[in-house]
Amino acid sequence: MIVVDKVESEEKEINLTLQDRCDSCGAQAFVYTKGLAGELYFCGHHYNKSEEEIKRWAFTIIDQRDRINQKSESSN
Repeated sequence: MIVVDKVESEEKEINLTLQDRCDSCGAQAFVYTKGLAGELYFCGHHYNKSEEEIKRWAFTIIDQRDRINQKSESSN
């Protein structure tokens, strides 16, 4: 998990789940972002597509793309 936080604030643990969905297409979200206007979730594809733009406005980015294709604990 990669966390980029550009402001000092209380640390908050965020674990994305199967229920978290990309705000662009509805696929499973693997990236959480937070900016002044609110929060957005992205699948790996849409985050990759817009990564540089997102990094300009987001002050928190939680990147869990390393979990793509991993089996969830509930499927064991």
